[in-house]
Amino acid sequence: MDIRLLTRADVESYRDIRLEALKTNPEAFGSSYEEAVTRTVKQLAETFPVTNNNFIVGAFSKEEKLIGTAGFRQEQAMKMKHKGMVWGMYVTPDYRGQGISRLLLQQLIAEAKKLQDLEQINLVVVTINDAAKVLYERLGFEHFGTEKRALRVNDKYYDEDYMVLSLQR
Repeated sequence: MDIRLLTRADVESYRDIRLEALKTNPEAFGSSYEEAVTRTVKQLAETFPVTNNNFIVGAFSKEEKLIGTAGFRQEQAMKMKHKGMVWGMYVTPDYRGQGISRLLLQQLIAEAKKLQDLEQINLVVVTINDAAKVLYERLGFEHFGTEKRALRVNDKYYDEDYMVLSLQR
């Protein structure tokens, strides 16, 4: 398995796995499949995050298929540059339970720690995703709040937990 930062050359593979994620686990993402499917590969490539403070880490199988992703972006406003955000965490169902999520997040955290002003990494996870919350806690993230009825999917509401990892040395 290969864990690495995605480049614009990976846009088509990323679009495929992102659409899979949104269709397979719609309760886990703020974006919807219906909105994302309308964006072409070309449109996605124009805004694809490939800077040191806005990136996506990908996990590739032995067959070089993209099987997992985790995105990161650092806040840009002067008063908020000390914060970054994990987004779009997903591993395709056939590869779950093999430690891929942990490897993705460890690589993401290692890349994020290189950023000069970054002091904390935040994330949001749907409250019913116990496996993800356990992983995040094992990596040092702490719960600091819950948003009730944060997402509405097919007329069902989902709460989201807010978590933070302090990078202060």
